[in-house]
Amino acid sequence: MRVYVPLAIAELRALATTRRLPGPLEAYAVTSPLRVRVGSNDDEELEYAALTAAAAASRARFDPGAPEDVRRIVVAVDVPDAAVITVDDDAAEPGCVVVGRSVSLAQVASVHVDTGAAADDEDLAWYATSELDDLLG
Repeated sequence: MRVYVPLAIAELRALATTRRLPGPLEAYAVTSPLRVRVGSNDDEELEYAALTAAAAASRARFDPGAPEDVRRIVVAVDVPDAAVITVDDDAAEPGCVVVGRSVSLAQVASVHVDTGAAADDEDLAWYATSELDDLLG
């Protein structure tokens, strides 16, 4: 299952160094509540909605020590379905899940971050995991 994990810059740096994200992890995925909110069965549209929800959650993790142009960070991670627990809480955002274990850098499919003076409603830039060192400078 593809999940989108919101991170702060310190967590992304730790992932680059340790090659792991310790669990449990807050994440966002295509869930039944998200399908209802989006009102679509289009996989691409649903994945984008999950990524967008993770980006909003990442904004709340903003680190004042981060570069000014990096306000939102999301990593797309592939995990076994059994590792994912849907958050069943009316107060939770649709698509909110918990990954109940740590994940390795090898499970990270891509990294998504703000670039330049991107507004919070703009798309995030896509990076391969092989670009982490360049991204973190």
